[in-house]
Amino acid sequence: MVITEEIIKNIWDDLNEHLIQCLDAETQDVNLLEEDKSYYLMKNPADLEFSDILKRILDSLRNRRNVGDTIPETNDSSRNDGLNQVFGDYQPRRLSTLYTSWEQILSALAEHYLQEGKEIQFQVEHHGGYWNIYSQGAKNAIDFLSTYNTPIEMVDFVSRGLNGEDDQVVLDFVKNEIAPRIKGMHVALASDFLKEIGFKQIGKPDVWIIKIFLELNFIAPPSKGIDEVAFKKIREIARIVDVYPVIVDKVFWLLGTGDFDRAHDAKIHIDTKWREFVAEMKFRYNF
Repeated sequence: MVITEEIIKNIWDDLNEHLIQCLDAETQDVNLLEEDKSYYLMKNPADLEFSDILKRILDSLRNRRNVGDTIPETNDSSRNDGLNQVFGDYQPRRLSTLYTSWEQILSALAEHYLQEGKEIQFQVEHHGGYWNIYSQGAKNAIDFLSTYNTPIEMVDFVSRGLNGEDDQVVLDFVKNEIAPRIKGMHVALASDFLKEIGFKQIGKPDVWIIKIFLELNFIAPPSKGIDEVAFKKIREIARIVDVYPVIVDKVFWLLGTGDFDRAHDAKIHIDTKWREFVAEMKFRYNF
């Protein structure tokens, strides 16, 4: 069955209402959905310093599948002492001089996180591990950001690439101009980095987004590149329902995870009954 624009609009409205009902049932605070949306709408990449951008790249790098909590987030006060000592003020040009190779970054990280287990020692000695890739990506990010004199130069570069109307052109920019510059990045993680620093023109084709899009017949599984298919579908849905792509990303991600956390000091998890929602949509719209 072809999922028409009218059905997509209806499912979008149903989804927002469904999340509000779930919030009301578990927290009696239906404003959490709008607060989480507002978190992204209020972001402005032009307000960022180089340190903010580098931290976000590092956090996106640790979002690789299967990494889990092994590598801490830069704002994780319980475990980021090592990161803060390795990266200091997170200023790319200073770091590019301090670390002339990614191996130096890896060795510095190992000094702080070796005590957490032998795994990082294995990563030091073997080329393909996640600490290894993280260190390579960190060095790439430092060198990439160091090519700009000011943060706004980098923001302008990205803005020019994302402001087009053609979904394929925007995808090609993320795929060819952002992801390849940083080891460990691909379309999904590059999108994660860009949306988290305030670019609203895209969403991240997260595993939850892809899973729900497949269940709702929004996309069909291609032979390869399903993250690219989902990337373009996020933008298409955004045009249909007249919101930013980052909001489409956020709302469907909330349906999958139930983690309302961006506007709050502590994560709030609710049961969104996403499978029941998908089943109801299939029944209601006969697909």
